Amino acid sequence: MRVAVVFAGLLLFLACVLPAPATTSAVKRHAASQQASPQGYPSFWVKQAHCIHYEEVRASWSKGWHTHFVYGTHVESRDRGGMQILVSTWKAFAPKGWPRDPAKASRAQQLLVTWRIWRANGRRWGGNQWPQSAAACGVS
Repeated sequence: MRVAVVFAGLLLFLACVLPAPATTSAVKRHAASQQASPQGYPSFWVKQAHCIHYEEVRASWSKGWHTHFVYGTHVESRDRGGMQILVSTWKAFAPKGWPRDPAKASRAQQLLVTWRIWRANGRRWGGNQWPQSAAACGVS
């Protein structure tokens, strides 16, 4: 019984921390054709992440990844980076050895952490993560 519980816990942990690979060649081709689109994530998720990013920082996909101010001010924000991730949430989901501040991480690193948060949030936007942006993007 204990072995089964430990095994189930390990599977749950892996499901939350490992990025899902693209499942079809069409998704892989689409990701490869989009220079700014990271490979390995489903195209629907990348499209949704684009919208969330824009709603969070009001910047294009190529900009706004190192944001650390409250939008429109010079006041330091507790939500940081291109996806405006709370620093404590970042610490819970980012691999060891990565920057401690999302605003100092690369776009690829921020997207991997965003993917992990999205998966842990029931494979959805909204709820406790990005609620206003998810509503604005129609993905809550």
